[in-house]
Amino acid sequence: MLRRTFSASLIAVAFAAHAQIGGSASPLKLVVPFPPGDGLENAARVLGDLVSKDLKIPVIIENRPGGSGVIAAEAVAKSTDGRTFLVGTTAIMGITPLLRAVPYAPADFDPIAKFAHISAVMAIRNDIPAKNWAEFAALAKAAPGKYTYATPGDGTLTHLAVAAITRNAGIQMQAIPYKGMGPALQDFIGGRLDLYTEPAVVPHVKSGAVRALAVASRTRLPELPDVPTYEEAGIKAASTPWIGVLAPKATSPELKRQLSDAFRRAVASPDFANRLPTGIQAAYSSSSDFSTQIRGEQEFYKQLITSLDLKIQ
Repeated sequence: MLRRTFSASLIAVAFAAHAQIGGSASPLKLVVPFPPGDGLENAARVLGDLVSKDLKIPVIIENRPGGSGVIAAEAVAKSTDGRTFLVGTTAIMGITPLLRAVPYAPADFDPIAKFAHISAVMAIRNDIPAKNWAEFAALAKAAPGKYTYATPGDGTLTHLAVAAITRNAGIQMQAIPYKGMGPALQDFIGGRLDLYTEPAVVPHVKSGAVRALAVASRTRLPELPDVPTYEEAGIKAASTPWIGVLAPKATSPELKRQLSDAFRRAVASPDFANRLPTGIQAAYSSSSDFSTQIRGEQEFYKQLITSLDLKIQ
């Protein structure tokens, strides 16, 4: 901890003479609800690096994983320094607060900007006789409850995303909960699950071990140019999962404006897209558009959770 604090202090001294952001040269902190090495955490680090260089002020990444993002969200909601921000997700703002009591509320935050989409890849086992989504949906409709898909637990984004897709398609599948999608991927590759929807499956699609039906993105993934997007495949889904930055309500309006502009410039940079991990795509939305999207998603997931009869804990 001492080493980390000392390093942050050195960085702050190095930048202090060059920048006054939000009326201060103090470092900015992005609290990330993912462990080091996670793809979403890597995306946040790329963003922080580019914003730091742009604004000439240190941007510190603080990892606070656990609790489906609750630990990180609570820490930011209770912060008082005016320089601490949350790297949030669809689940943190639109799902988790609907399913269980949490020590924060989405209303505690002001959205600053969305900076990326998470492009899930829908894949099935090779021995399932379907070459595309329409063929798979026909098989599933003819055999209600036969096919299975992996989730990291009831009420998670993956669970609700596939539930929305299957409901819209008029089919029934079994959701199999796992303690993490890593073990689920192993079972999928081993033939013990029928469908998997996470970016981590990309290498196995490329190797031919499984078959991809579609990707949840606006454009096709460069790694899988022959795999259609959900829209191209005719899949009706919820909005594409996002990653964005949110600020506590008390944050200076000028700082929020400066950061929104800096995020826009960072996301527009080719360096940003080139450095993102597989399955994460650059996608900027302004504070206003981001706020509108979050409100729409909250209503959508509220209705979906009610229709699935998921119980609030």
